[in-house]
Amino acid sequence: MLASILSTNNKRGEIHKGNQIFLSQKFVKLLYHAKRISNTINDNHRKYVENHKKEFEELFYYILEFNDNYVGAKKNGKLLNSAFQSWQNHSIDELCSSFIGPTGSERKGLFELTSRGSAADFEFLGVKIPRYRDYTPSSLLKDATLIHQSVTGLYETRIDLAKLGEG
Repeated sequence: MLASILSTNNKRGEIHKGNQIFLSQKFVKLLYHAKRISNTINDNHRKYVENHKKEFEELFYYILEFNDNYVGAKKNGKLLNSAFQSWQNHSIDELCSSFIGPTGSERKGLFELTSRGSAADFEFLGVKIPRYRDYTPSSLLKDATLIHQSVTGLYETRIDLAKLGEG
């Protein structure tokens, strides 16, 4: 999937690869509580995460598989896998911030790997993961479908870019 993004520095539209990852309700619930783990008023979030800590391992390998199949950041996959080997030695707080990003930050933690838009370095369990994306039109656009979609998503027009230039 390609996603068009308006660049902030030159106001031109740029094309970036857009990745949509589907998360099961189990993972969504885990991440919901992980995001709120620092809530001191309601400790149910921390209790939930502590009781479901093992699900982080399942989620990690699910994201790693998604990376291998769709994102293609193989070197980063190896770095992440190496960092994750000691995941049980890390605190719940560090585990949560590594998956969803630090509290109050724009960073998405491990989901920086699958997010669309400009690449950003991120830290996962104390290891810095560099992100660089080089998507050239020749490699991405030859088999792409351009989708013009209305703001509401109710209407769309699809253009098969592989057929452009055909008589």
